[in-house]
Amino acid sequence: MRKFRSVGVLVVTLGMGVTTLLSPIAVGTAAAGQPPVAATATLTNTYVTDATWMATNGSGTSPAVVECPNSAWTANISGASWIWAPDVTSCVGTSPGTPGNAPAESVTFTKTFDVTGMPQGGTLLLAADNWASVTVNGTLVGGTNTSSVDAANFENAVTIDVTSALLPGSNTIAITGTNPAWPCSGDTCNPAGVLASLTVTSSLTSTASCKHGGWQNWADANGNPFKNQGDCVSYVVSHGNDPSNV
Repeated sequence: MRKFRSVGVLVVTLGMGVTTLLSPIAVGTAAAGQPPVAATATLTNTYVTDATWMATNGSGTSPAVVECPNSAWTANISGASWIWAPDVTSCVGTSPGTPGNAPAESVTFTKTFDVTGMPQGGTLLLAADNWASVTVNGTLVGGTNTSSVDAANFENAVTIDVTSALLPGSNTIAITGTNPAWPCSGDTCNPAGVLASLTVTSSLTSTASCKHGGWQNWADANGNPFKNQGDCVSYVVSHGNDPSNV
């Protein structure tokens, strides 16, 4: 039988819609005659929709615009902002305001991010007015319902597992939101928006993840940040995760 003891979590806020958790996995102690249990640290990053995402439509590519919330947009995703392309009036009226009409169009929002170590899990929370589809590294991973009259798309977020599409190193998520034409009058009757949060977890399994300053992103299985690159490399090698990549 293997016994485990719990360890702590270190939270680091990096800014620009990114939050990092240094979250070590439990340390295992093997019973007599069994191989040792590797003590592997994990790293969790969260990316939320904000003005750092790029928006592409028929007019070209430019930074996304953060919108005022619409009273009908009741989906709640912590830290994320509703965004659209610059062709929407982001706020109409006095505080708190409401988003203005958007053209009948589809807009693709992209975010490129790095996965340090080996990806272990990826979860996307997504809401849209009116609907949206999602790819990660060119692979379709899901989306909202596609009915233009389905208010559930912006009243509640859907959860999408994107783990299978993640890669070590550089990754790109693309969310394509669609706003159909709507027969109405007034300057706030056909808003559009996308709201999302992507959480990615990876594990320290290679000494390569310690190099080029990467050691600063990790903690050992006791929750202690590494002192330098050599400390990180020694830890990986001594715990048998990747003795070949020193």
